[in-house]
Amino acid sequence: MGLIVFSASTRDWLRARFGSDQPRHYTLSPLGIGFRRKAPRLYPAHDRWAAFLPKPGLCSQDTNASASTAEAQGAMICALNYAGVREGLKTLPVSPLLRRSAHIKALDIVHCQDFSHAACGKDPHAVADEVGYPNVDWGENIYAGPGPFRAARAGADGWLNSPHHRENLFRTKWTEQGISVVIAKHFKGQDNVAIWVSEFGARR
Repeated sequence: MGLIVFSASTRDWLRARFGSDQPRHYTLSPLGIGFRRKAPRLYPAHDRWAAFLPKPGLCSQDTNASASTAEAQGAMICALNYAGVREGLKTLPVSPLLRRSAHIKALDIVHCQDFSHAACGKDPHAVADEVGYPNVDWGENIYAGPGPFRAARAGADGWLNSPHHRENLFRTKWTEQGISVVIAKHFKGQDNVAIWVSEFGARR
């Protein structure tokens, strides 16, 4: 997972700030003779943010790791808006520009095999500039999930359980959002990994 927040006045952040973004990996682990598949938890054992997630099925296809792109993106918007309302915020409408910007970032991450806000060596905000998004406060969360972790609900829970991602999600200044998911056939040594990009803007 990773996040970034840009204010219109702070777009000169050092590239080194983005070097810690890493995807989650779930692999086979040795146990005695041979190998045994280690079954990772979809959600933390004592998930303190569970109440901020919609009940499974409330957001259509939110638990379906094989949902179509449109269904998965709709489910993530639903899940993030549910969390925001639970926090006392208003739902955020979808911005077509931010959705396009998020999609470009997801494609860059896959194309360059670079789980970073600065994927392919681009300035993190370049995708927003590319689609003509206004020079206003802007933020971004990214998430990579293989297997069952591709599902929107799992991704939303991952962001909620990360303090910095949660802070980004719950910023009161956001007025709109955009979501994109791209399934990478091969990514960082794993197959069929969902690359989620969530972007926020503060147009008035």
